Amino acid sequence: MLDSPLLTELTGARAAPVLVEGGRARGVEIIEGGRLTAVRCAGDVVLSCGTIGSAQLLLLGGTGPADELRALGVGVVADVPGAGANLHDHALARCAGRARRTRPGTRPSCSPPSTARS
Repeated sequence: MLDSPLLTELTGARAAPVLVEGGRARGVEIIEGGRLTAVRCAGDVVLSCGTIGSAQLLLLGGTGPADELRALGVGVVADVPGAGANLHDHALARCAGRARRTRPGTRPSCSPPSTARS
């Protein structure tokens, strides 16, 4: 997929608001090397910045609850009441287990299970 001529992957650039024209996402502004640049596309825009980052870009670009955006001085592109609400990112996960053996000089990094097996 990454070698597709339909996809451009940018690393080291920070995405700024989504560019919406005529009710459709047409690109995104990026900050790279301290410069703001508009990156436009003729086809579909795929926004992939994680749970929090994707919602933030939509809100900064004016897609979200209209009253809240106006109160923050953000121009409203689309009134979407649920945008940016009820987000759940699972940054941490607890690990519990038991190793049959460890490497010499190391300690297990996870707590043993709380219930004993017979």
